[in-house]
Formats: sequence, structure tokens, C-alpha cells
Amino acid sequence: MNMRISLFSRLILLGFGFFSSYTVWGQGPVEQGVSLIKSFAREQFRGDGKIWDITQDGDGIMYFAANNGLWEYDGTRWTNYTNPLHNNLRAVHYNKEDQILYSAGYGGFGFWKKDEKGELNYYEIYSAGLEESNHAAEFWSVGELEGHILFQSFEKLFFYTPGTQTMDSIDAPSVFSFLHKSKGRVFVEDYVEGLFEVVGDELVKIPNTGVFGGGIVGISVVEDNELLIVSDDDGVFEWKDGVLRSKRWRLNVGLKRDRIYSFQELDNGNLVFGTIMNGIYVSNKRGVRLLHFDTRKGLEKNTILSLFLDHQTNLWLGLDGGVNYLKINSGISYLLDEIAKIGTVYASQRMLKMHYIGSNQGLYTLDLRKESSRPRLVKGSQGQVWSVENIDQQIWIGHHKGAFLLKEGAFTQISNEPGAWIFQKHPKRDDIVYSGNYFGICVYKKIQGEWKFITKLNTFNESARFMEFDNIGRLWVAHPSKGYYRLLLSNDGLAIEKMDFFGMDNQNIERYAYMTRIDGNLIFFNPQGFFQFDEVDNDFYQSRYATELFEGVENLSRIEQFGDIFWYISKNSLGFIQREGNEFKNIQEPFAHFRNKHLGDFTSISKLRKNIFSIGIYDGLVFCRAPVPDSLVAGSPAAPIIRGVNLISSKDTIAASIAPSDPVSVPYRNNFIEFKIATPNAPEGDFWKVQYQLKGLTDDWSDWINRKQLNFPNLSPGDYELNLRVMDGNGNMSPIVTYSFEVEHPWYLGTFFIVLYALLVVAVFFMIREYFRRKALKEKERLQKKDEEKMQRQKEKYEREKLESEKRLLVLKEEKYRLELEQKNNELSSAAMINIRKNELLSEIKNDIKQLEKNSGDQALSSVKKLIKKINRQINSQEDWLSFELHFNNAHAHFFDKIREKHSGLTANDFKLCAYLKLNLSSKEIASLMNISVRSVEMSRYRLRKKLDLSPEESLSEYISSF
Repeated sequence: MNMRISLFSRLILLGFGFFSSYTVWGQGPVEQGVSLIKSFAREQFRGDGKIWDITQDGDGIMYFAANNGLWEYDGTRWTNYTNPLHNNLRAVHYNKEDQILYSAGYGGFGFWKKDEKGELNYYEIYSAGLEESNHAAEFWSVGELEGHILFQSFEKLFFYTPGTQTMDSIDAPSVFSFLHKSKGRVFVEDYVEGLFEVVGDELVKIPNTGVFGGGIVGISVVEDNELLIVSDDDGVFEWKDGVLRSKRWRLNVGLKRDRIYSFQELDNGNLVFGTIMNGIYVSNKRGVRLLHFDTRKGLEKNTILSLFLDHQTNLWLGLDGGVNYLKINSGISYLLDEIAKIGTVYASQRMLKMHYIGSNQGLYTLDLRKESSRPRLVKGSQGQVWSVENIDQQIWIGHHKGAFLLKEGAFTQISNEPGAWIFQKHPKRDDIVYSGNYFGICVYKKIQGEWKFITKLNTFNESARFMEFDNIGRLWVAHPSKGYYRLLLSNDGLAIEKMDFFGMDNQNIERYAYMTRIDGNLIFFNPQGFFQFDEVDNDFYQSRYATELFEGVENLSRIEQFGDIFWYISKNSLGFIQREGNEFKNIQEPFAHFRNKHLGDFTSISKLRKNIFSIGIYDGLVFCRAPVPDSLVAGSPAAPIIRGVNLISSKDTIAASIAPSDPVSVPYRNNFIEFKIATPNAPEGDFWKVQYQLKGLTDDWSDWINRKQLNFPNLSPGDYELNLRVMDGNGNMSPIVTYSFEVEHPWYLGTFFIVLYALLVVAVFFMIREYFRRKALKEKERLQKKDEEKMQRQKEKYEREKLESEKRLLVLKEEKYRLELEQKNNELSSAAMINIRKNELLSEIKNDIKQLEKNSGDQALSSVKKLIKKINRQINSQEDWLSFELHFNNAHAHFFDKIREKHSGLTANDFKLCAYLKLNLSSKEIASLMNISVRSVEMSRYRLRKKLDLSPEESLSEYISSF
């Protein structure tokens, strides 16, 4: 929706008049602000924003007569209705008895009636012919009187009777001006003859009223013989017993200057004047101006073409450029930074006829004795003001530079200790005041009538933004992120004698730890709950009364009590508990517009006078009236309205009835159901929430949501019942609205197709039976064949297993042979090693004998030589080689044959050397076996390489091992 709606951007400054003695509506604005103004600008009306007339139906839906047709607003959506014969509308009127909307304009008049889908259709009652003059064809007013609907053009006044659908008319004495209604009576003005009252089907002249020349814009019936006549150029007149007098009101001067165009009488007797030049004026019935709105103070335009008071006694303005909505019945007004330029407000205080406002820019004063007064910055106060307190009729200011007093309008510093958060007077000593600062607590004493800074409390250096004295005189300091400090002060109040700390290790304390006073008792609260302190147990215990008082309100960061009003701030809400005996009402609805604009635990809530409070927000100041009358908070909100039901498929969308007498049938392919809902009595911005239950899908209610459209895709066939209700900001729930519908089964599940499916089932049964009979025969044959194949497979399997067994046997044999070969090699190696060791031993013995031979005589020498010969024979014994050769051939059959076959020129010693190399013996070991030197072995290896014709790169050992 391309709607430019200003919410807080249109909550701007009215001026700064002080209206303590007056109310505009039932509760009216309070203090010196403006009510909520919401704008629907010209762009919303497709370029032609002239709104000539406004009305409201029984459901709360608003209707506007404009140059380009009839506009409908249900609190969420704007809809434009046009008719080729009836577009240029001048008047619109809703008749409660027949619940029909009538309209009139250029060319004729008729009525609009909703069809079952909720759309308005136009039905013509009268159409001016082409031969008629413009005066006869242009209708400017619609009213009702004694069962007749009255339509007024410049030349005639038509009486239409809806029951019989008959119509009569009265000709104008000369030229009619406008039709006026007040307290059930109807008046019409003639340009020449003056004012007439419509009585029955006749015109009764009001004498001495011909001076206005068609300029009467409104009538208010005061008594049977007394009227208040509002004219465009000459202001307000009194007509009584045939005597006409101009009202000697001061307001009349401004009304004459600004030219009145529209007029609205309020239920409480107050009067609203819409002007051409300067917006609207609101006065009481004595003509005392209460309010004034113009473009500087929130209106979209200064020319007010029409005025209308809705069911909630809030005001709608038809402009020469859109629509404005003034929510004046909330008891709330605003003093915002957009014009006042006062910044973010952290403190507010009233003393006598002056209002003091502390913001992030400094201290402002507002003189309440002067209607035109504007906030004035106190010289020298520039900077962050944290608090403004009235202590003994003295204004104390907590500033980021320290503590200040306002003395005869001068901003006077009494302490330069930085960051004065808050001030607390000593409970027993009138001459002592404390300030909680960024880094501790300062003490001030009244000496010879002057307040002086004395000292800082010793040993305490924490931030002290929240301080309270308990009932026995001890000072408590709440540090939101640490816990609570309890300070026992000296008798003179100038020092700390004892300090106790209760931190997060206590089971009843959690971060975001705060405290307040409720009915004189010190209450500690944090996310764990509400607590009081037990002096005997020296610990906290739950406060049942505070818990009950704030039941359902979570994440509290500030509580302020003023009698039976308990203001609170939480993370996402702002409101107050209104106590009436043992009953508590949680009031949040009036504050929905700025519930996200408060300053958390920095929010200032001050009582300015009886029932009037101020609340600081980030862009100004809010004035609220509390308690709130039952008329604004009691009872259930109006039920939501179903504005449209769309049955959606991938190919088309069907608009269904919005109020069917029987459940709606939904084609299966259109089983995506879309419901458009509205809350007309809560225009957008009032934050009403919706809850729904779709029986047939689930019996559970949804969460509360802020939504104006509900979608249910891909619903299965079956019966459904949608239940809707809304909840206002105070937790009141509306009656339930019910909508029933049935999602049809798909076409292929219709009666004809079900019978057809039954016949098909029977036919298929016999076909299946025959099929299974044949299949059984085939299965029998298949099983026989399968058995044969199975036997063949088993036979083949047996053969394969036999081959596998034989293969495994061969592998085992081969493994056996390998093991035997390894064993023989081991034996051969062992035998070789034995011979090696033997020969080595014999060689050593021979060497010893030779040594002995050198040192012995001839006879002994002969014996030694014989012994050496025996040893040489043993070393060169051919039997050792034959034994080795036998074992070698057992282990390596055909080794010598294969070498001899390839190398025929080898000698016996060459074959020995090959055998030893096959066993990987070293040169030293081979030398011992062959009884030669190692060098001789190397030479033998060299000669063998030559005989075997090996290249230098080839290994002799690897070559021999390959045989």
C-alpha cells in the first residue's frame, strides 16, 4: 500500500498553552502538548486529495467523499470505488437503521451496498438530466430526518424514503446553500431568505437570519429556541428567540480572519472550527479557545474541508490534500524535539507555574502562565542533564559537570564532582542531601539557609544512579550490573560506618538489579523476581504483593509509585498498573505509539499535578493522564472484520463470500486460502494483535501476531472453521469471529467416479484372478525349471569346490616344499658354518704348531710336521665338500646342471664358489671353507665374473641367486 503515514513524525508541537481547566474531548489533551496526528497525504488519493465529507459505518469503517469517487478505509487498507455516473462526490452519509451508505455529488445521488464478497456496489436513486442546470445537478449535502434521507442541491431538497423507495422534493425559495444537522434537527440555508428548519416535509423559516448570504457553515442547537450559527466570514453568532447577535468571543477575531469552512459539534459540547487559512480551532461552548492545529503543529494542510467525530470520539479532518486523524481521546499529548528543539528528555519537574525540562542539551524552563510560552534554555546549563528535583521548593539539577541549583533563574554550581545522577534527602535530617554520582556519593548541608557541598562518603566509589533509604535509615545503592550496596551512615550523615554488598552470588540477585518503593516498603527487583530484605536473616525474601501487582510484566527496569498508580518501564513496553482496591489493571494501550521510544532505566516519570504525568522520551516529552477512565480501558475491543476471502490456485483466484450463511465450498485446486482482516476501530498504529485458530487443521490457537492477512496454503479436503479475535494493548480480548468453509475433494473423487472406480475394481478383480491363475501355472513351470537349474548349479558348485580344494592342497604342498627348502637351506648353512668354524679352529691350531715348530728341537720338529700334515689333510678333506655338495643338491636340485648348461667352461673350484655365493656367504667365510686367503677369494670372484661374462653394473651374487 503506497500510503504515506506519519506516526511520530507527525506528533509535533502544538504550542505551549497550559489547559489545566479545560478538556477538549472526554479526557482531552493534557499539559502543553499535541495529540497524535496521523496523516494520509494527497498521494494516497491518486492526485486528488480534496475530501468533502466523511462518515463511518457500524463496523467502524471510514468513508470519504472525494472528487475521484468514494474512498473506504478499514484501518489497514484504502479502497477506491467509482461509478461512471457518480464519481465526483460531495457528501456521504451512513444510515444506522438500514445500514446503508448514501452519497451525493455532481449529477445525482444514490446508495452503496456491499455484496457477499464485501465489495461496495452503487445503486442510483436520482440522476440529473442533461437539460437540468448545474445548480440542479450538483448535490452538496446528505442527512436524515424522521425515516427520510435528505439530499440537497442548490435548487431542491429531496426526501427519499428507503422502505417504500419513494421520493418527494421541496424547491428552494431562491438558491439553497448547505444542509446542517444538530441534535436530531435539520436546517438548510437559502442565499436570499436565510435559515430554515426542515420540519416534516416543510421548511420553517428562522427569522432574522437572512444576513449571511449563504455563508452559514454550521449549526449547533443550544436550546429549543436557541441556536449557535457558524458563518464563513463573520464568525459565530447566537440566535435566541428571534434575536441574532454576534458572539463577543475573543476567538471570533481569529475565526473571521482565517475564514471558517467546516464545523463539528462534539459530544461534550465543545466546538471544532475548520478554517481555510489556518487549520482548526477547538473551543468550549463559551468560546474559550482550547486548541489550535495548523501545518506548523502537525496538519498536512491548513484548509479543512470537512470534520468528523468517530466512534472513539477521535477527530478526522478532510483536507484540501488528504486526510488527518487526531487521536485526542487518549489523554496523551506530546512536546517533541521536532519544533521545540529540546533534545532527548531525561528529567521533568514542575514547581508553581514553571515547568523544568532536563535533556541531553541542557535545562529548559517553560512558563505555564503564558499560552505562547516556548521552552527556554537556561544560560550556562548546556550539557547532559540527568535529573531535576524539587527539594524544599528548591530546584536541584543533576548534570554531567556536577550538581547545580537554580537560584532566581541562575544556574549555580554547588559541586564539581562529575556526573550527578540523583538526589536523596536524609530521612531524619532536613539539612542533609545526597547526590549519587559517577564515582560515589556527595553530601550537601544547609548552612545559614544556603546549601553547601561538604564531602564525599568515604570508601564508596561506585556509580550511584539508584539510591533509596530503607525504613530504618540505611542507604541502599543499586548497581544494575553488580548488585546492592547497604550503607550504614554515621549519626551526622557525613560518613559511612559500615558497608555490606549483596552481589550475584546471592540466589535472589541477578544482573539488571533495581529497587523502588511500594507503599513505603523498599522493594528490590531483578529478573529473578521481587524481593524485600529480612533484617533478622540478613537476606532477601520474595515480595508476594509486588509479584502479584506486576504479574505478567517482565524485564522491568524502572518502577515509580504515585498513590494507586504504578508506572513501569520494561524492555519493549511502557505503562502503569492502576490499583482499585484489590484489583489491578495493566494499562499499556495509550502508550503503544512510543513504547519503543522510552529511555529504559534512564526514563524519567514525574507527576506534574493531579493525575497528570510527564515521561521523557528520546525525542521529547510525553504528557499522560492517569488513572484512565473505564470508558477507555474497560470492556472488550471490537471484533476483527473479515474484509476479503480469496481462494487461490496456480491458474486463477476466486473471491469468496465474506459472511456466508452456510460454509463456503472451496474447489480443491483453489485450496490456498487467503483471509484479509481489519480492525477499523483501531486505525493503523494502535498495535492491536490478532490470534487465530483453524479447526480442522489444529485445535491450538496461534501466537498473538500483528498481521492483517492470514494465508493457509495446500489445505487438505475437509471441513474447517476459522476463529479470529484481537487483543488491545491492555490485554482485553474481543469476541470471536467465525468463518466456516469446506475444501472439496478433487474431481476424481466425485460420486460418478466412485461408482466407476467400484466397477473397475470388480473388473480388475476378475482380471487379477485370471492373471494369478495363469501366473500360478507359469510359476509352477518356473519352479521346476528353477529346481533343475538349482541342481545343476549345485553340481557345478561341487566341482568348483573340488577344484578349490585341490588348488588349496597344491598350495599347501607348495608351502610344505618351501618350508622344507628353507629347512634344508638352514641345514646347509649350518653345515657350512660348522665347516667354517672347524677349518678356522684347525688353522689356528696349525699356526700355533708352526710357532711351536720354530722353538722346538729336531725330534719334536718331526712330530710337529706330522701333526701339521694331518691337519692339512683334515682342512682339505674332500669328504667335507662331498657332504656339503650332497646337502646342497638336496636343497637346490639341478643348480649345478643349470649353471654348467649355460657356462660350460667352469672348473670344480668355480662350482664351489658358485655354491657358496648361492648361500650368500661372505668372502671371509668362503676363504675359510676353501682354505685360501680372502684375497684369493676376491681373485676367484673376479675370474668367475669374467667367465660368466657379467658387466660391471651387474651383481655377481644376484646373478648366481637367479639359478
